[in-house]
Amino acid sequence: MTKKKQTQAEKFIQTNFADVDLPPTGNLVARMAFLEKENSRLSKALIGQQVSTELILDRVREVWDGHAPMKISAAPTTDKRKLDELVAVLVLSDAQIGKATATYNAAVAHKRITELFADKATQLIKVQRAGFVINDLRIYIIGDMVEGETIFPHQPHEIEMSLFKQAVEAAPKIMSTLIAKMLAIVPKVTVVTVPGNHGRSGSKYSGASPETNWDNVSYHVTKLMLESSLTPQERARLNFRISENFYAIDYVWEWGNFLLHGDTIRGGFAGIPFYGVSRKLHGYIDSIPEPFDYMHIGHFHQSASGVQNYHQWFINGTTESGNTYAQAQLAAAGYPCQRMFFMHKDHGMHSEHLVWLTDERVPTIAKMRRSVAEFDRRNKTTLPPFENETAFKSR
Repeated sequence: MTKKKQTQAEKFIQTNFADVDLPPTGNLVARMAFLEKENSRLSKALIGQQVSTELILDRVREVWDGHAPMKISAAPTTDKRKLDELVAVLVLSDAQIGKATATYNAAVAHKRITELFADKATQLIKVQRAGFVINDLRIYIIGDMVEGETIFPHQPHEIEMSLFKQAVEAAPKIMSTLIAKMLAIVPKVTVVTVPGNHGRSGSKYSGASPETNWDNVSYHVTKLMLESSLTPQERARLNFRISENFYAIDYVWEWGNFLLHGDTIRGGFAGIPFYGVSRKLHGYIDSIPEPFDYMHIGHFHQSASGVQNYHQWFINGTTESGNTYAQAQLAAAGYPCQRMFFMHKDHGMHSEHLVWLTDERVPTIAKMRRSVAEFDRRNKTTLPPFENETAFKSR
């Protein structure tokens, strides 16, 4: 190679590979060999990336090809009775779809959300319709619909499917089924969503973009599933609002519902940070540009509510069960539940309900009796009735 060509080659290398750790400047042959090797490595990586992308696209196509269209019964007629009107609202969060415990998995989540929650919500709507008109339903989905796979170190040992399957298959199937059932009950349905922390593409300190959230992916897939399945008339009755921000505001008449997941709230003890919720609510009232009256959050897996001056806050429950981390670290456990409420144009929150998603709730006295019977069975003994049972029953 002539001196002129060597100079040109060195200039090209310095211009285009300034950030690459190359062999010393004087050893042009070694530098060129290094670049050839690096080019080969990057080309293979690019091919691998293209293959992965194609595999993902193929998997999505496979999911869509096997997707059965939503079947909705005849559209409900608009109620034109001259009665006061209510708007029904379902709050759905913390389904952690993909999580596997001794009593919970995606199949259990499907039953609890699309059967128990949907059916009990339908019953509550029918009860309210005895005295009110209900033509409008809102569904607030406020995060952690997927479990994730790298949110904490040992999480891969506690999931039954990949994050991709959680966001593209399992969660959308559950959400779209719930929404389709509600479309068969109420003429107009509006879905408003915000992402949760389990939708992140990595741990809290991984540096992943907050815009890359698999909860939002599951919402978009749910919307696509419904749009591809519903008739034009059915699609006209459905409105979908997916917030890319950490919060959303939904107005029912002029009453503002402030929705966020709740993972930004700190400060408290015993599982529910009452002080942290109160402090954050006070700050949000001034810092969020849109006015609101009610704050709805999830994240804490225990239902709670409170009043702060002229505002109210609500913490939603979870659909999951058998969370050993909550039992061990927080001494927290409870029955799965979600929230539903009704709103009135003049009075705001008309009524609110905890919707329990299990048939296993029994009185404490019955649980104590069952524990004694189980002890007897295992130890082949016969214990006397637990203390004060007779006195308790006689009250």
